[in-house]
Amino acid sequence: MRKFGNEEMIMIKTIFILILLISFSSVFSQKEKMITDNREVILNYPDSILKVNILLSNKKIKVKNDLVYYWFNSKQVSKNLGGYTGRVLNGKYIVLDMDKNMLAEGHFKNGLKHGTWKRWNKKGGLLKYEEWKKGRRNGLLLTYDNTGRLAKAAKYKNDLKHGWYIEYNHVYGIKKFFWKGVEIDPEEGKIPKKEMEIFYAKEYERQKQQEQNQQEQEKQDQQEQQQEQNQQEQQQEQEGGMVTPPEKGSFFDKVRSWFKKEEE
Repeated sequence: MRKFGNEEMIMIKTIFILILLISFSSVFSQKEKMITDNREVILNYPDSILKVNILLSNKKIKVKNDLVYYWFNSKQVSKNLGGYTGRVLNGKYIVLDMDKNMLAEGHFKNGLKHGTWKRWNKKGGLLKYEEWKKGRRNGLLLTYDNTGRLAKAAKYKNDLKHGWYIEYNHVYGIKKFFWKGVEIDPEEGKIPKKEMEIFYAKEYERQKQQEQNQQEQEKQDQQEQQQEQNQQEQQQEQEGGMVTPPEKGSFFDKVRSWFKKEEE
């Protein structure tokens, strides 16, 4: 086997390094092109602010007649079934209220909903969670009432109900099972165990996160109550024992009424 000399080894290493540099520059230029292909547009409405990204390149998009496309033209966002004009939405989508609280967040790919979509109320409570893939519902759909309780839980595949579908009210839940959009009897039909496990695992994680958020909120409320009590005590010391009476019907009113009964 022929052995390379020092000069030949140096030349081989140099060529190898140049090849690596060219490869990296090609990757970075592609990423930069992907970023510059999009442009963020901000639209101001009387009650909300909309931030969208539009596709600037003249990329030819093969339109499917059964999908809804979202597009931008003449300073407004529109949608059509099976077609578009102007620039399609491509990238992050955010809706804010006038206080800059987030009301909705999602993602578009070539004018189609893609990935995770969420919607909140003005207090930050989650109202809706959806999973999309190239313009079709694929995955979980969860909806919540204004108190944060789960109102509906369903699983979709290619825009069709596929798996457990559960609706809750204040008393009980209605559970159904669908297979490719057709409702079947769970006792008579074959239920995929793996899909059931995935569904309940995700729901368990959601419930766990909700409980954690609730505990953090309760802890914050307790801290605020403690701070308020400390302020009242300081005010009492400054005013020589006089404290501003609480609102009528409060807990302290009830305590005073109990003492009044004891004196009588």
